[in-house]
Amino acid sequence: METVFFENPADLQTIYTPGKGDLDAGQVKLTLNAAPPLAPCSFGNSDALNLYFDPTINVGEPIVKPTTTILPNPSSGVFTTNLTGYSKDTEIRIFNMEGDLIFTEYITSNRLNNGLRRDFDFRYKTKGIYVLKITSGNQTQIHKVVIQ
Repeated sequence: METVFFENPADLQTIYTPGKGDLDAGQVKLTLNAAPPLAPCSFGNSDALNLYFDPTINVGEPIVKPTTTILPNPSSGVFTTNLTGYSKDTEIRIFNMEGDLIFTEYITSNRLNNGLRRDFDFRYKTKGIYVLKITSGNQTQIHKVVIQ
C-alpha cells in the first residue's frame, strides 16, 4: 500500500456529514472527484471509498435536566442545596420576602461537573419564606425555602 500526499489539500472537498439515510444504513460510498485530475489519483479523475459506521461511536451525551434539591425544607434555618445536571455557568441568588437580595454566588461550569452541594445557615435570619433563584444559561429555576 502506498501513502500519497496532495500538494494542495485545499483542492479537495473532504468534509462530509452523514445524513439520516446513511446512518440508518450503516454505510455510505464516497467518491473523490478531482477536476482537473490531480495527482495521485491514478484511476482517472475519481476514486471511491466505502465507509462503514459503528453505531456505538460518537453517541451523544445523555441529556441531563438540571435539578435542585433543598433539604430539609421547611427548616429551622440550616439547609442544604444540591445542584446536579448543570453544565453552564450558574448563579445562585436568595431573596427575602421584601425582595432584598441576601445571598449571591456565581459558579463556573467546571465547578459543576460533579454537582454542587451548598450548605446554608439562616438561623440568624427572620423566619419566613425565602426565594432561591438559580440561573444557568437561559434557564431559571425558582424555589421556595421556608425557615420556621
